[in-house]
Amino acid sequence: MTMALSVGKKRLILGGALLLTLATSAWLGMGQAGDKADVAELAKPASAKLGAAPRRTASVSSLPILAKARAESEQEDESEPEATDAFKPHSWFVAPPPPRPVKAEVVVPVPPSLPFTYLGTVQDGERRIVFLAKGERLYTVSKGEIFDGQYRLEDEGRGRIELVYLPLNAKQILVTKGVS
Repeated sequence: MTMALSVGKKRLILGGALLLTLATSAWLGMGQAGDKADVAELAKPASAKLGAAPRRTASVSSLPILAKARAESEQEDESEPEATDAFKPHSWFVAPPPPRPVKAEVVVPVPPSLPFTYLGTVQDGERRIVFLAKGERLYTVSKGEIFDGQYRLEDEGRGRIELVYLPLNAKQILVTKGVS
């Protein structure tokens, strides 16, 4: 036997249950508020109820046993770790180590190899003239002269010619192999 309830009866039963629940919670709430007032009244000392002057009570710090117990409890509170905020943003990023210093290699500038070919020398009075060739260009140079815009003839003799590469002030030697 199945009991079929109509929609209207179902609403009526649910509405009644809701009203009963609300009434019960309101009645329990009122009873608790009244209880709190009664407890507060009972906690007052008798002298305060009669309108007499309040008595002075000893402070906690004046009692050595209570002061010691209070100090110990404060130390325990300080030693306990504080709770962390569970919703605080946190990053798991770990910075990479700094790059290792690169040893700077000192690069000493080197002059280019000599592009000249020794052709010979001529004595012109007290001045000695040296003939040098670079490709198809011929240079006639004496001691101390600057030629090709970058070279100066420093010294000549004893089977060699000393040239100075001016941009780096570097001496270079062109061997003549005893050709005079």
